[in-house]
Amino acid sequence: MRQKIMLAIGQEGCYFLSLVYLAEKITGRRIDAVAWYEEATKMGWMLANCYLLHPDILLGKMTGKRYNVKHASAGYLPKEGELLIARYERQKINNLMAHFVVQNTENPLAYEYDPMGESETVRHGQIVSYRVFKEIV
Repeated sequence: MRQKIMLAIGQEGCYFLSLVYLAEKITGRRIDAVAWYEEATKMGWMLANCYLLHPDILLGKMTGKRYNVKHASAGYLPKEGELLIARYERQKINNLMAHFVVQNTENPLAYEYDPMGESETVRHGQIVSYRVFKEIV
């Protein structure tokens, strides 16, 4: 079972892994992605293929805080305290490729973390939208 989970995360989990990265950055501790995959799918926050239904709840549970999330267009400029996850897209032979990365909020044209390392979709694609997270205080 663990191998199937890791395969799903590796193939489709870039948004999920971006949330794990943010949770590690916020909490200063390592987050077990496999354990949180199991929890998120069990609780209905994420589908087995890593499609996130409630990314705000998942980030909140991983950090012990509360967040809201909104979608924003590619030209969005972050406000103080917001966290950005960018969705990049590129067309590759009759196939639309998409990939999520954590965007650098001080320089929204640069990314801070790419779960793939150096994604071809990021290198040859463009930002089409953002997921904007803001802590609820």
